[in-house]
Amino acid sequence: MRLRLYSISSLIAVSLIVSVGACRRRAPVASAPAPPQQPETRVVEVPEAPAGPVMAAVPAPLPLPPPAEPRRLPPPRSLGERLSSEVQDAYFDFDKFHIRDDAALALVRDAEALKIIFDDFPDTTVVLEGHCDERGSAEYNLALGDRRASAAREYLEHLGVPVHRLITVSYGKERPQCTEATEECWQNNRRVHFVPGETQRKAGPDPEN
Repeated sequence: MRLRLYSISSLIAVSLIVSVGACRRRAPVASAPAPPQQPETRVVEVPEAPAGPVMAAVPAPLPLPPPAEPRRLPPPRSLGERLSSEVQDAYFDFDKFHIRDDAALALVRDAEALKIIFDDFPDTTVVLEGHCDERGSAEYNLALGDRRASAAREYLEHLGVPVHRLITVSYGKERPQCTEATEECWQNNRRVHFVPGETQRKAGPDPEN
């Protein structure tokens, strides 16, 4: 009976030893980290260069635009055309030669236009014609027309127009612009009118000397 109990005790002890050993052997062991993956190497086939010299691709030349048409300048206008379009008459009261307000305004504009015209026509003069209406004698109106032309010339000189290029002449009542016996017609005839003068001779030695 004792032998049997001893055998059972021995078996139990052996079993415990085996179990402890198995537990020790089963302890988890940390695994080594996996090596990093190498990038995949791809083989690219390079085509062989063609035989002979390599020619660069040159684009075809673009077509040239059509030539622009030359700018056509307007034909130059004559001195008479410039005066008729850019210079206006100065008008006067009956039997008077003083510069009234509307005549002064017209002459101010005329002065600016004449300065430009004289620059464009450096060898010409402008004639200031004095005119009167039909009333009164021819002699009286000739004198009155001369005073009107001289008054306009002095006013333009005051505004800076070169006076040596302004010539005065009086026609009195001999060249009326209007022939009706009305106040409106007479007013149109009492005026100073601008026309081209003669071309001035350039300064230089006298050919006779």
